[in-house]
Amino acid sequence: MAKRYRDDDKPSIRQIAGEFGVSYGTAYRLMGAAGVEFRSHGGVRQRRPRTSGATAKASPDRGTSQAGSRA
Repeated sequence: MAKRYRDDDKPSIRQIAGEFGVSYGTAYRLMGAAGVEFRSHGGVRQRRPRTSGATAKASPDRGTSQAGSRA
């Protein structure tokens, strides 16, 4: 399982568990015991670009409906 997790096609733990006919938890425990360094969740995170000036703050009339307040 550990070798499969490190393969170039980067299968998920769930995919490996299915291939070996075991549960996700069993696959995770066995690979952890084998010293596998797990990948982070969700891939690469995208940062929102910063806006110039002050950071965005809540509007002063927070909690009220803003429908129709924009022209």
